[in-house]
Amino acid sequence: MTLLRLLAVALLIPTFSGASGDPDASTSSGADYAQPANTDVLTDGAMTYEVFETSVPHSDLESCPVEFDSTLNFCRLTMADNQLNVFVFSYKGTQVLQAIKHYEIGEDGLSF
Repeated sequence: MTLLRLLAVALLIPTFSGASGDPDASTSSGADYAQPANTDVLTDGAMTYEVFETSVPHSDLESCPVEFDSTLNFCRLTMADNQLNVFVFSYKGTQVLQAIKHYEIGEDGLSF
């Protein structure tokens, strides 16, 4: 893993809280996603799209999962450890990371 990728991962760890135990943080398919623990932290050290774009191999998605407003957010897709990972970024300002949603490969009902 390159130093820039390690830095990108390190930026994610303190910024997001896990979704386990939070009934509002999962979809009917059971896929969970992390949401910002504190939006003030996001403006002072969160993953921006500019950093993500240059450091994380990904694919662009035409739209986001249904629970994210595609007029306010855009999404990118990665694949690792038999999971699809959708990174949700805000169109506003420095385009900070808003959430990460995980899906098992082969999961039914993917709609994005």
